Amino acid sequence: MKTLGISSAAKRRHIDSPLDGAVYAGYVGLGFAAVENIIYFSEAISEDALGITFVLRGLFSPLAHPYFCVWAGLAIGRAVQRGRSRRAAAIRGLAIGIPLHATWNLGAVSPMFSVLLLGHIVLFVVLVFRLRRMRRSEVQLVRERLAQLAFAHNLSPIELDTYGDLRATARLRRHMSREQRRAFDERRLAVTKAALRG
Repeated sequence: MKTLGISSAAKRRHIDSPLDGAVYAGYVGLGFAAVENIIYFSEAISEDALGITFVLRGLFSPLAHPYFCVWAGLAIGRAVQRGRSRRAAAIRGLAIGIPLHATWNLGAVSPMFSVLLLGHIVLFVVLVFRLRRMRRSEVQLVRERLAQLAFAHNLSPIELDTYGDLRATARLRRHMSREQRRAFDERRLAVTKAALRG
């Protein structure tokens, strides 16, 4: 069900890269965790188990569901980027996410809980570092392609300086009105998408 949300975003052309897919997967996973937590917290109140439920569901669950879902997001994003089947990519992502979810659930009743938990933590940390590298690579790619897009998109010198620099973009946005920020963000998004598509 969570993967359908990512596929829907890809179908509407909101996803252009693996990193886009990971971001959408994160939001979908957080939404799913929030809905699921309402059910678990309701049951915990009636069973007088709110404390342990809060620790397991309130602290771990918001990270766990995006972590299980991100693999499908990465796979779908890569498929979009390469012009390949999103459906096959979703299956590949699920082939990673489902076993991870299963071992997470198994860990709650397994004598190997500490080993399974350590494995998930290590993989999560590796994933975070990988996503950070992907983000830096995308920013660098946009910087390199801005000059090529300057004429086609009629980019001003200020835009050329800021679109490839996240900090410069944030500084510039702080001095804009809400309407100016909206227009700026839409234009920057269009240029960034064009740069990533090559």
